[in-house]
Amino acid sequence: MRYLLFLNLIILLLMNVSCGSGGSSAGNSSSSGTTAVEINIGQRGSGSATDSSLSTIPPSVSYIGIRVSGPGMKTRTKVVNIADILEKIVLNIPSGLNRHFEVSAFDENQVMLFYGNTYANLFGKPVKVTVLMVESDFEAPLFNGLKSGSAVPDDAVELLWDAASDNKTPPEAMMYLVYQSLTPGGQNFSSPDHVTVGQTSITVEGLQPATTYYYVVRAKDEAGNMEFNTVEIGVMTGDFLDTTPPDFAGLKSASAASTTSIELVWNSATDNSGLSRTMSGAIPSSGIIYNIYQAVVSGGQNFSNPTYVTVPGVTSYAVNGLVPGTKYYFVVRAVDGSGNIDDNFIEKFARTIREYILSLRVTGLDGGYGDVKVDPPGTFCNGTCIYHYAAGTEVTLYPEPNGRDSYFDRWVGDCDVGFYEFAPDNPRTSDNGWDTVIITMDSDKDCTANFASGGW
Repeated sequence: MRYLLFLNLIILLLMNVSCGSGGSSAGNSSSSGTTAVEINIGQRGSGSATDSSLSTIPPSVSYIGIRVSGPGMKTRTKVVNIADILEKIVLNIPSGLNRHFEVSAFDENQVMLFYGNTYANLFGKPVKVTVLMVESDFEAPLFNGLKSGSAVPDDAVELLWDAASDNKTPPEAMMYLVYQSLTPGGQNFSSPDHVTVGQTSITVEGLQPATTYYYVVRAKDEAGNMEFNTVEIGVMTGDFLDTTPPDFAGLKSASAASTTSIELVWNSATDNSGLSRTMSGAIPSSGIIYNIYQAVVSGGQNFSNPTYVTVPGVTSYAVNGLVPGTKYYFVVRAVDGSGNIDDNFIEKFARTIREYILSLRVTGLDGGYGDVKVDPPGTFCNGTCIYHYAAGTEVTLYPEPNGRDSYFDRWVGDCDVGFYEFAPDNPRTSDNGWDTVIITMDSDKDCTANFASGGW
């Protein structure tokens, strides 16, 4: 059940206005800049906003609590006994925006039965404020927070959200508190900047141009329960439409880093006097991203679809997963926060390092057997092994007989180079290491290591 327990909150500017020849009105005050709030207690029988008749307060109500707060003022509270109320209650409230009136009704055991709240701007002129009281409810609304924000000409932003749901408060009575800040996370949640009821959008006007404002919207039901989401959206006001692309000198160099990787390097782009503007706020030039366009023929890039997109602010990129020994052509373009892309055609190319294959077989004659240590990678081969190397890699092959009845016999194929390297750190090798061979991978290599029996 809903009650309009506070019939009239008539807000009067305290100007020492005489209420007759014999005395001063309730609006008189010696404190300049305050407003007298005249409160008549009662239950509106019809619930009509224009019905000023008083009817009986529910008999279960014994106390009325009033709390008024707002930016720049000290919170005022007052608790009155229903039996002591003769005609009205007068509170002197500092004038200002977003004065929050909260009214609670309690039974004789000080259990809250009804609650209501509203906001009013006190400008010094009479204003009628009605506080709608509802049965006590301690369950907060369900609300996903602010959904989107966009700038509208010229000094305003529009905020949108989905309606909150609540166990008692209907959508048309749900209150939404809008908190605004010039810095992320800087909202003052003790005092909303804007309030709307029953709406799923609000247009905030009178803002500074080309300025980013950060917003959080929270839902509050009729019983005063509020959810505490922290969903924040930043919106830049007027002049946010940036149509100027970044100033960018293009790709500086491309060089092979491995058989499958090419390293790209460029100098940082600049944009709009060092700022890249977006609908979610102004960010420094370090926030500019870069589109990388790749092709296997010169001029073959598809500029409608970048091959890679960097994270913001980088000035280099490693392109991986390429084919060994293949030439690639690249163009890099800068993209600001508004989506403007520079149109340079500066192209650089590089060829990935060519890859060669070493095929190694280890065989035994007359029962001889052994291993060949291959370095790199520093592993052993005792059968048929395949290794992949970048062009120019030097590979050392150490034949190692297994057992004293086996010895290394000879190299066959590309490893039979006619001379061998001595490797004293490999004492298991026959002939004190003279069978170790070093080959340079300048082509595919096919090698066979033969071991024989009969001892050394």
